[in-house]
Amino acid sequence: MAALIDLDLSSNKLEGPIPKTFGNMVALVDLDLSHNKLEGRMYSLQTLHFQNNNFFRELPKSLMNYSSLKLLDVGANRLSRRVPTWTGPKPTTFGCSSVAIKLVHW
Repeated sequence: MAALIDLDLSSNKLEGPIPKTFGNMVALVDLDLSHNKLEGRMYSLQTLHFQNNNFFRELPKSLMNYSSLKLLDVGANRLSRRVPTWTGPKPTTFGCSSVAIKLVHW
């Protein structure tokens, strides 16, 4: 699986922490984990779909360090705290449907 570039695991009823084995997929640039119940850290990707998961209150601060991320979609989570300021280059696209716009500090 080290050569895998694009992986869509959306709507698979996945729960719990994101498996550390994703870190071994060094070629992975597009990962869709939408509509699951995942939580935890992710690895360096260009496209990340986290819609409708179990992010409660705030996004993992570790997301702010991923400099290769170009698209991040966190819509339909239960975010109630402000999205932290990015420490590196910001993704060019940020999806936040069902997230109060006052929480987004872009």
